Amino acid sequence: NDGNWVNINEIEILYINRTLNFKNGLLTRKMIIKDNSGNKTELFSKRIASMENPHLAAIQYSIKPLNYSGKITIKTGINGNLINDGIDRYKQLNQKHLKSFAEGGEKNNAFVVVKTTQSDIEIAETYKINSFLNGNPHNEAEYENIFSDGEAYTLTSNEIEKNAFYKVEKIVSIFTSREKGIKAPLQEAEMLLEKQTSFDKILKASEKNWAELWEEIDIKLEGDRLAQKLLRLHLYHLMITISPHNKNIDAGIPARGLHGEGYRGHIFWGELFILPFYNIH
Repeated sequence: NDGNWVNINEIEILYINRTLNFKNGLLTRKMIIKDNSGNKTELFSKRIASMENPHLAAIQYSIKPLNYSGKITIKTGINGNLINDGIDRYKQLNQKHLKSFAEGGEKNNAFVVVKTTQSDIEIAETYKINSFLNGNPHNEAEYENIFSDGEAYTLTSNEIEKNAFYKVEKIVSIFTSREKGIKAPLQEAEMLLEKQTSFDKILKASEKNWAELWEEIDIKLEGDRLAQKLLRLHLYHLMITISPHNKNIDAGIPARGLHGEGYRGHIFWGELFILPFYNIH
């Protein structure tokens, strides 16, 4: 109802459960929250980075008012002004690695283009939003875009009845100028995004590739379910740190993966310890 934005650090969390599915790379989270006005809301999210296409990622949010009806507004976007300030011991070092280059969009589409500050690598990310009411496409949904230097956001609002579902999907495509044969990253990202129709189809294609990977890498134990689960956790970590998508990339194997600020991307794992896994599987 056009009140304050929900801040997860300032509201009461009545229930939370997060699940990572090693089998298909799907991360789900279910929450029930209560805001300062006493409104209780169920939030259910799904997110993936595609194992079928390294240029695709997607997130889906389902929102259900449990004890009220009203106007619900969702704001989502791309922030190209993020800095690396997540680890205290590195804060005296250079934190800003991206500079804004372009942003824009219309209706349920938007994009941001940035460049790396030293090597001038262009990174283009674009997204589109799909809205649903009680499982049906909400084609009448209205969208408002807000742009600033290096940032693009989309707002969409709907009047939602108590216990009704309001679902929003965000599909993202990303390319860089560092990739072989890519001269116009934004154009490539927009062309790929145009072909994507839904979160579920991206997940289904990704699941097929994960199934093929597990057929090769899985190690099965008997008599110890916890050890089996932990073993598959580490297999999963190894495959997302260096997957088949990396085969043409001159990259090492960073201990925190390619997505963590820890060690500032430095690579010092003993490859001798993990080479047998990749070599055999």
